[in-house]
Amino acid sequence: MTASRPSASSVTPRASRRSGSGSPTARRRWPNRPYGASSRCRARDARRPPGGIVIVNPRLAVLYVSDQSRTLEFLTGTLGFELAADVPQGEGRRWVEVRPPGAQTCVALAAVEPEILEALEARAGRMTHGWFDCDDVDATCRDLRGRGVEIVVAPQATPWREGGRWAQIRGHDGNLYGLTQRGH
Repeated sequence: MTASRPSASSVTPRASRRSGSGSPTARRRWPNRPYGASSRCRARDARRPPGGIVIVNPRLAVLYVSDQSRTLEFLTGTLGFELAADVPQGEGRRWVEVRPPGAQTCVALAAVEPEILEALEARAGRMTHGWFDCDDVDATCRDLRGRGVEIVVAPQATPWREGGRWAQIRGHDGNLYGLTQRGH
């Protein structure tokens, strides 16, 4: 005799079976989830807001640059980013995306006139270009200094996150970048 498995529409989250709660959230079912779906899937589904909105990751950040080629060379050649897209857009324009190896989020290099960048920095401050996480900000800065990258702000404790560290560098492209190491 073969044991039958319940249909996907009859499977309820384990948390609701244990809690015995009669709330609508506790009775929610996953009709598209196969029987025996991992607890990671159930946990992710439990965090979903009502209404079907499911945003799981930032897809793209935009970095405004005056010279896409210089910034592309700095990010790929010096920082080790991967080229994700480089698509001609006509009239000498192009869509360029890069990302750190293994990252889900890309950085789009949006070409703008130098005076627009100057106005942006004047209004929003010097740290308008981009922030990147590092496993070890001190070691990253030592390595980048050896590659000729200017360390504008030496690695130091972050006042905004306990146990974190940050630094600021100036790329060969002239842009300023923040480097962070996450704390607690």
